[in-house]
Amino acid sequence: MRPNFISALAVFILPVFAHAQSLSPEDIARMLDEQAATPNPYASLLNDPDPARSVGAMRIMMESGDRELIDIALEHGLLSANEAVRTAAFEAYLRTSPRLLVTFDGSDGLSPGMKDIGRRMGGTFTDDGMIHARWQLGQYDDAKECTLMADKDECAATVNANGIFLHGDFNYSFRGAVTVSEDGNLIGSVLVSNDRYPIRIQLLD
Repeated sequence: MRPNFISALAVFILPVFAHAQSLSPEDIARMLDEQAATPNPYASLLNDPDPARSVGAMRIMMESGDRELIDIALEHGLLSANEAVRTAAFEAYLRTSPRLLVTFDGSDGLSPGMKDIGRRMGGTFTDDGMIHARWQLGQYDDAKECTLMADKDECAATVNANGIFLHGDFNYSFRGAVTVSEDGNLIGSVLVSNDRYPIRIQLLD
């Protein structure tokens, strides 16, 4: 019975394969044009001319728990020409307990405290003094109005009218302020003891 089953399966598959192979370059170009012409309903919401509705749509999508919607809204918000919208996008992203890709610039030298922080964050040290690490944040605390560290009841990231502030406690601790750059990433500096280090946090691939 097995040869008959395989023959029957081949009869079914071959026409489908032949049809797939019959697509011409013109067919593919037409399909791409049709796809591009189809409006994205999420993009329409995010590009609403009313700024309040646009930011509202972004926040709702970011808080939906749907990874695809979060990515769409995050990219839209972080690449906005408006710094306030970029900041609002990051603030909403903080409520998703993100894992941040962090780079500390220690090209001018690494203090013992900075080295300890890098090791405790599981960071990779480069010959030019850079530390690349992943920083897992915890839940958003409504009472404290900040996102907590993953394993402590302390604020790790706070967004308020004065800016975006970071605090990491890893035996030694760092504190600093950052802004969302026009390319959609966080840039700024942090203080470890009396030493200041530039920091960059990648938010978009």
